[in-house]
Amino acid sequence: MSKSQELFEREIVGIEEISPNFYIIDLKFEFEFTAGQVVAITTSKELEPRLYSIAGSFNRGTIRILFDIHKEGALTPILAE
Repeated sequence: MSKSQELFEREIVGIEEISPNFYIIDLKFEFEFTAGQVVAITTSKELEPRLYSIAGSFNRGTIRILFDIHKEGALTPILAE
Protein backbone atom coordinates (compact mmCIF):
# COMPACT_ATOMS: atom_id res chain seq x y z
CA MET A 1 0.00 0.00 0.00
CA SER A 2 1.31 3.38 -0.92
CA LYS A 3 1.85 5.98 1.80
CA SER A 4 0.39 8.52 -0.61
CA GLN A 5 -3.09 7.00 -0.23
CA GLU A 6 -5.52 9.04 1.78
CA LEU A 7 -6.01 7.90 5.37
CA PHE A 8 -9.16 8.47 7.44
CA GLU A 9 -8.98 8.74 11.21
CA ARG A 10 -11.41 6.46 13.09
CA GLU A 11 -12.27 6.29 16.76
CA ILE A 12 -11.59 3.07 18.66
CA VAL A 13 -14.77 2.30 20.60
CA GLY A 14 -13.66 -0.97 22.16
CA ILE A 15 -10.90 -3.53 22.41
CA GLU A 16 -11.09 -6.95 24.02
CA GLU A 17 -8.59 -9.76 24.47
CA ILE A 18 -10.62 -12.85 23.57
CA SER A 19 -7.81 -15.33 24.30
CA PRO A 20 -4.09 -14.96 24.98
CA ASN A 21 -2.60 -12.70 22.26
CA PHE A 22 -5.87 -12.54 20.24
CA TYR A 23 -7.92 -9.34 20.22
CA ILE A 24 -11.06 -7.83 18.75
CA ILE A 25 -11.00 -4.10 18.11
CA ASP A 26 -14.16 -2.11 17.36
CA LEU A 27 -13.87 1.06 15.26
CA LYS A 28 -16.43 3.71 14.32
CA PHE A 29 -17.16 3.27 10.64
CA GLU A 30 -19.90 5.17 8.78
CA PHE A 31 -19.92 3.23 5.50
CA GLU A 32 -21.71 0.08 4.34
CA PHE A 33 -19.48 -3.00 4.38
CA THR A 34 -19.59 -6.76 4.06
CA ALA A 35 -17.80 -9.05 6.50
CA GLY A 36 -14.60 -10.19 4.80
CA GLN A 37 -13.88 -6.86 3.09
CA VAL A 38 -10.41 -5.51 3.75
CA VAL A 39 -9.43 -2.27 5.49
CA ALA A 40 -5.99 -0.73 5.89
CA ILE A 41 -5.05 0.21 9.46
CA THR A 42 -2.17 2.22 10.86
CA THR A 43 -1.54 4.31 13.96
CA SER A 44 0.44 7.09 12.25
CA LYS A 45 1.28 8.46 8.83
CA GLU A 46 4.86 7.25 9.28
CA LEU A 47 3.84 3.59 9.71
CA GLU A 48 2.86 1.69 6.56
CA PRO A 49 -0.80 0.56 6.88
CA ARG A 50 -1.49 -3.16 7.33
CA LEU A 51 -4.47 -4.90 5.74
CA TYR A 52 -7.12 -6.54 7.94
CA SER A 53 -10.32 -8.36 7.08
CA ILE A 54 -13.53 -6.99 8.60
CA ALA A 55 -14.86 -9.69 10.93
CA GLY A 56 -18.27 -8.06 11.39
CA SER A 57 -19.94 -5.48 13.59
CA PHE A 58 -21.29 -5.41 17.11
CA ASN A 59 -23.72 -2.60 16.26
CA ARG A 60 -24.59 -0.15 13.51
CA GLY A 61 -21.83 2.34 12.75
CA THR A 62 -18.88 0.17 13.76
CA ILE A 63 -16.64 -2.49 12.31
CA ARG A 64 -14.91 -5.30 14.17
CA ILE A 65 -11.36 -6.46 13.38
CA LEU A 66 -9.84 -9.65 14.79
CA PHE A 67 -6.05 -9.73 15.12
CA ASP A 68 -3.27 -11.53 16.91
CA ILE A 69 -0.17 -9.99 18.46
CA HIS A 70 3.13 -10.26 16.61
CA LYS A 71 5.58 -9.36 19.37
CA GLU A 72 8.16 -8.04 16.86
CA GLY A 73 5.46 -6.31 14.81
CA ALA A 74 5.27 -2.58 14.30
CA LEU A 75 1.47 -2.32 14.58
CA THR A 76 -0.26 -5.11 16.52
CA PRO A 77 1.47 -4.49 19.87
CA ILE A 78 0.32 -0.85 19.64
CA LEU A 79 -3.24 -1.83 18.70
CA ALA A 80 -3.50 -4.09 21.75
CA GLU A 81 -2.63 -1.29 24.21
